[in-house]
Amino acid sequence: GNCPVFYQVDQDRLAPYVEMGLTLIRVGEQARVPLANLGLDGVARSHLLGPHEGLHQAGCRLEILTGELSPKLVEELAKISRNWLAGRGGDEPASSLVQHSAGFPQRSALALVRRGEEVVAYADLRRTARREEVCVDRVRYVLEGPQDILVYLTVELMLWGHEYGYRWLNLGLAPMSGVE
Repeated sequence: GNCPVFYQVDQDRLAPYVEMGLTLIRVGEQARVPLANLGLDGVARSHLLGPHEGLHQAGCRLEILTGELSPKLVEELAKISRNWLAGRGGDEPASSLVQHSAGFPQRSALALVRRGEEVVAYADLRRTARREEVCVDRVRYVLEGPQDILVYLTVELMLWGHEYGYRWLNLGLAPMSGVE
């Protein structure tokens, strides 16, 4: 049969649902970074800048791709994804690589981190039409790759989003805490 689903219920409104006997399922909390007045200076962001600068000095760089990808790149990304998943004992859900190989909507993009010519990390991005938000969808990286590659990727996406006028970088859902 049918059952109601309530999504994105605020913490202060959970009690009535629990009192009605409904079951809570932990989905997660969105992590959003405001980009309009982005500043990476200061002590609060120093934990990001050290690793970012180190990987920049080691030759890492961000590349944003839109449109159809070459078969060679699709295979390279698929290999990274397979290895990443194998290291975690998981299977790839309906892969976004299929979308990339067949061409994908203009609001989609792919963020690559290269060290030299080698892809060491990538993220599928979804962009809103009015540059309100750029969303990180799927992230994969080379397990033997540079330490702090996710910090580097996140900082680069923050800088890129800010430069291109996006208001928010949405890092996706993080597991909820405090819901029992």
